[in-house]
Amino acid sequence: MGYRFMGYRFKTPPNWPAPPSADWLPPEGWRPDASWGPAPDGWGFWVEDPGFAGQQFAGSQDAGVAETVLMTLPKTTDVKWGGFMNMYLTDRRLVVEPVLGTGAVMGSVAAGGLVGLHMASKHAQNKWSQEVDGRVRTVDDILASTANAYAIHYGDIAEMVLIRKALPVGYSRCKIRSTHKNVTLAFKREMFGEASAVLADRLPGRVTIK
Repeated sequence: MGYRFMGYRFKTPPNWPAPPSADWLPPEGWRPDASWGPAPDGWGFWVEDPGFAGQQFAGSQDAGVAETVLMTLPKTTDVKWGGFMNMYLTDRRLVVEPVLGTGAVMGSVAAGGLVGLHMASKHAQNKWSQEVDGRVRTVDDILASTANAYAIHYGDIAEMVLIRKALPVGYSRCKIRSTHKNVTLAFKREMFGEASAVLADRLPGRVTIK
């Protein structure tokens, strides 16, 4: 399955050979030669270039390099649909993994009030810490774990608005407008500073912070 990048070109690491041409993109199934060595930590393989707008790329985005999770935001919620989810900010996309749907959360609250809500929230926290911090799953494993999990590639995001103070109390908001989907997510406010820095770095010129 190919990906369509909105004005992005492949950026070769300094320790790799130069590409065959200035407009070269990795073909399907391509992997770098192991003798080239790893790319520098945090290396961005895709850089904005208007000359590449709409160009089709048939290979995988990672170019043979493992995807890196830069930050994890547990206990995130979808402002429209509710529920608990884990949000992962990787070096190439934003990944959302539902942990408890709205029905499960409301059932917990009905059964145990605030205690039930805390238990539901704790379940989401535990799933993150056991399965991601422990490196049990890859990002692709997370996406395959449930039909409701999804990813938005940074190259598909046209605009993102980050709001420090928003509802629910103690949360910040992330409004995303992309070719994949438009969504508003709320995440814990104490993570706002780090999350906004990561996203501003991944999406230069496309993030508004309020």
